[in-house]
Amino acid sequence: MAANLNQDRTIFIQETVSGISLPQADFSNRHFIGGTVQSFTMREGRCRYLHAQGTRFQNFSIDHVLGDQGHYQDCTWSGLEVRDSFLTGSHFSGCTFEATKGALSSFGLSVFSDCKLRESRLRD
Repeated sequence: MAANLNQDRTIFIQETVSGISLPQADFSNRHFIGGTVQSFTMREGRCRYLHAQGTRFQNFSIDHVLGDQGHYQDCTWSGLEVRDSFLTGSHFSGCTFEATKGALSSFGLSVFSDCKLRESRLRD
């Protein structure tokens, strides 16, 4: 099921959210359960307090974004690209990262528990 990304909508259960480009936007306080987020691009925005469980993120790109206090459990990140962003105070548990890269970004105070990195580079 494809989801419509409405600004008022915050909960997505077993839905596909795709083709999102958000320049200078706020994508905070969203919850994703058992779905897919694909072809997501955010520049110069905020992505705070995101929660996801069993969600697949494909081609998820952020540049100059503040993303803190997120909680991600059993998620798969494929093609995650993080540039000049702060992903601080987040918790990643049981996540798999595939073909992921990060540059000049901070993952300070974030916790990675039981995560797998495949062809991925995440660095502070």
